[in-house]
Amino acid sequence: MSNLQEMREDMDLKGYTAPYRSLNKYGSTSSGDIAFEEMSEVNRHGQYFRMKATAKKNVLDRVKSAIDAHKIAIGHLEEFGIFKCESCSKSYKPSAFIELSKKKSANNRNIENIENKENISKLEEKEECSCGCNDFKFEINKTGVYRLEIIPYLPLSGNYMVLMSEMTSWGRESFKKVLSILKQERKGVVKTVSAVIKFKENDRWIRKRVSLDSEYVNSYEEEIRKEYGKNVRIEFLQFHRTKPTIINDKHARTALAIGYAKYAENIVQNNKESILKDKISNIYKLAKYDEIVRDVKLQRPKFVVGEDSLEEWRRFETENRLKTVGLMSKRENLDPQLKQDIHKRKKC
Repeated sequence: MSNLQEMREDMDLKGYTAPYRSLNKYGSTSSGDIAFEEMSEVNRHGQYFRMKATAKKNVLDRVKSAIDAHKIAIGHLEEFGIFKCESCSKSYKPSAFIELSKKKSANNRNIENIENKENISKLEEKEECSCGCNDFKFEINKTGVYRLEIIPYLPLSGNYMVLMSEMTSWGRESFKKVLSILKQERKGVVKTVSAVIKFKENDRWIRKRVSLDSEYVNSYEEEIRKEYGKNVRIEFLQFHRTKPTIINDKHARTALAIGYAKYAENIVQNNKESILKDKISNIYKLAKYDEIVRDVKLQRPKFVVGEDSLEEWRRFETENRLKTVGLMSKRENLDPQLKQDIHKRKKC
């Protein structure tokens, strides 16, 4: 995490946050005296620098993703356990305990330069728990909110695009649903109340826009009448609300959605056989069918030209192979048991 943050700071200093700012649009203001070859060379150099700028943007994007993934992992570990003092039972979260260890190391370095033993004993007292004890035990935090199982699936190297591409079709659907939930806007709290009012002053009607703080949300009418009189008219009223999302950071939302979707995929993959065995009549027929379909899809004969012809050949080849192993009749009807199992699997 520290290395990634240092890298992010270096990138900010080197202009990675706005890599296109320094680029000029080559060729647009050139005179007609410039040779075609020279124009081509200038354009080629411009394209090269644009590619470099794009690469910088992508690298920064990956570092941001890695930092957010690390923050999520550290957050789950922070909630997972506590260090408890054996003497006073005071508990420290991992981050607080690490800070305690850092102070201890710093004090130890200071002790080497101090000759007075009384001062040494005072410094050593600061190294321990607030009660003076230095014996701690690690315990799982029963009230913590964590799920350590998703940590291996987080894009810790910033490779969120790779992880997304590795998902199954239903895994991608699950990813989209989780992302949508995390992005969903909740009804925010009222910040201010705006009103357009009309009141009479010196025998003249005056129209005015007023703004009230959130404390007057439930009593805005009384407050306006107190200020401008009983005969004031409210012509327009608007409540200004905050619009918070569950998680505001794009990379954090993506990392969490990937973590949970990939974790769910792993659960299903590990229990796939047992789930199917309970619902599928003949798992072996279904496995043979899948093998034939997959093998045919991977083939692309050289004598077949065009996508339509290729699809027709694959259909014909699949039917022939299914007939050979007895999973399709001569009338091109699938085995009834196999057909039912395919339908059940789709529903699963």
